[in-house]
Amino acid sequence: MPPLSLNQAARETGRSKATILDAIRGGRLSAPKDELGRYQIDHAELFRVYQPTTQRPGTETATDPLSPTMETTLLRQKVELLERIIQGIENERNDLRRRLDSESEARENAAAEIRRLTLMLTHLPKPESEAQPAAPAANQNNHPVPVRPWLWVALAAVLIGAAFALWLAYGRLLP
Repeated sequence: MPPLSLNQAARETGRSKATILDAIRGGRLSAPKDELGRYQIDHAELFRVYQPTTQRPGTETATDPLSPTMETTLLRQKVELLERIIQGIENERNDLRRRLDSESEARENAAAEIRRLTLMLTHLPKPESEAQPAAPAANQNNHPVPVRPWLWVALAAVLIGAAFALWLAYGRLLP
């Protein structure tokens, strides 16, 4: 038997050309192209993936396989419903991925801001006129001067605020 074209394969299986082409591109159905770029589909390969629906010469059937029955109509409606449900789930998944990415970016920005503020609170810049590093400040008895308590309080407030912001951002992702 000569190989089938895309149109003939669609007619033999009762499927659309797009469905057959998707199966070929997806790798479920192998079909080489001829020198004109047309698919040449082997019968056995086609019927391995899809059941034949047209009447073969020499076989007799009581009903026409292409005429829709109540059962096939119901099945088509169920398939359409399931495809809509799948599309809705995929849309929701994509939305959640987008939201997760934006929340992750917000957490990274908040962490960078915490680092920046911590450096601002704890870092004493060197005067530009001095080339050597300055010795730590000392009191009259030559003991180092401790960091002022208000700096620690301000640092703690910033960290608590950032932790609260992260908690709010993370809490919105959970149901």
